[in-house]
Amino acid sequence: MRLVVVLGCATALMAQTQRYSSNPSGPGPKSGPAKHVKNALDYTPDGDFLRRAAEDNAFAIEYAVWSRAHGKSEAVRGTATELLAQETKLGDDLRKLAVHKHVLLREKINDRDAAERSRIDSIHSGDTDQSFVEQLLRRYDQEMVGFQKEADSVADPDIRAFVSAGVGTLEKHRKLVEALVGKIK
Repeated sequence: MRLVVVLGCATALMAQTQRYSSNPSGPGPKSGPAKHVKNALDYTPDGDFLRRAAEDNAFAIEYAVWSRAHGKSEAVRGTATELLAQETKLGDDLRKLAVHKHVLLREKINDRDAAERSRIDSIHSGDTDQSFVEQLLRRYDQEMVGFQKEADSVADPDIRAFVSAGVGTLEKHRKLVEALVGKIK
């Protein structure tokens, strides 16, 4: 009986030592898929910013896909195609940064954006172009405010570089959409 208790304590002690070691041994070759590493960045405003930016990016991508398929004017479909390519690149850069910083991002749009997407699906077919312009101008304004706020407070140099580049990218995207205002009626 004592042997069992001693072995149990020794095993628990070894597990604790390995868990808190500065150089823990990695998982063996038979381990399952990699798990999310909890990181202090997850619980900071920078981690929250990365998650919000990913949600906004997912919505912009989904909306560009929808507008490319449902847009009435060639100008809207062309702009949606261009935005899709640029937003996809921005999203890829964001996901690479999040992986590097061990921040877990959602793979889908959030519930609020899903409800907005459902509303967009029900838009009268004649209003799709105007809705595309209005929705994206509003979203880009909100995103740019978020990026500017983050730029003023971020300490992490990698996130700062992403935010600095992102502000210019979002301004460029907004100008693409803004150029449609005179082209659609």
